[in-house]
Amino acid sequence: MAITASPHEVVFCEHGDAQSPVVSVVVPLFNYEKHINATLDSIHRQNLESIELLIVNDASTDSSEAVALSWLSAHEGRFINSRLIRHQPNAGLSCARNTGAVLAASDLIFFVDADNLIYPRCVATHVEALAQSQAAFAYSILEMFENERGIMGAATFSRNRFKKGNYIDAMALIKREHLKLMGGYKVIREGWEDYDLWLRLEEAGHFGIHIPEILGRYRVHGASMLRTNTNTDEGQYKLIKQFNKTFPWLELPDK
Repeated sequence: MAITASPHEVVFCEHGDAQSPVVSVVVPLFNYEKHINATLDSIHRQNLESIELLIVNDASTDSSEAVALSWLSAHEGRFINSRLIRHQPNAGLSCARNTGAVLAASDLIFFVDADNLIYPRCVATHVEALAQSQAAFAYSILEMFENERGIMGAATFSRNRFKKGNYIDAMALIKREHLKLMGGYKVIREGWEDYDLWLRLEEAGHFGIHIPEILGRYRVHGASMLRTNTNTDEGQYKLIKQFNKTFPWLELPDK
C-alpha cells in the first residue's frame, strides 16, 4: 500500500551532503511555538551524525513556522538534509506524519512530536536495536514531565497488553517498508492513530522491539495528545466502540 502525502509546499530546504541519511527524523508541528526550539535542540544534540530532519508544519496559526525557520537557518550544516514543509490547509497529525514519511530519504523514520524531547543517544540506540532484530519498529521507555510525572513504554510488545489499551507512544523508529505495508497512519479524528498502527502491525504478524532504557521525554500538558481528543466521555466512548469493532480481540471497557 502507498502512503499518501497531503498537499504541501517546501518552505526551507538544505542539502548538506550527497550521501543518504541513516535516519529521517520527522517532526509534525502544529501551534507549538513555545516548545519547538527545545525539541529541535534535542535532535541537534544526537550523537548520530547521519540524520535528515523533516519538519511538517500542519498549517499552524501561531508563530511555529517562523520559529522553526529561524532555527533551521541558524543550524545549517548539522544535518544530511533538512526541510520545512507546510501543509495548507490543516490536515491533522496522521497526515503530517504521512507527509514526512513520503518525503523522507531514509528507509528508517523516527517520529518525534514537536513538544517532546529526546536524549543524545536516542536515535542511534533505536537504529542499533532495530538492526539487531526482525522487528518492524523500535521504541524505548519515555519519561513523562511537566504536568505529570512517571514513565511510559516500559513493557515489551505484546498482543495481550494491547487488549486493555495502548502503552506505546508514537515516538518510535519505524522501517519504511512496514509503514508502507500498512498504508501509513490512518486519519482518526478523535486520536489513537499510533495505537491503530501498532494493532494493524500486530495483526499482520509484525512486532516492535522494546529498548529498556529511558531515551525520550513526553511532555504532558493541556494540549498534548495524552490529554486531548479523548478528554470527554462522548469522545472516549466513540473511540472505544470504534476500536472494539475494528479489532474484535480487544477488551477495551465500553462503559
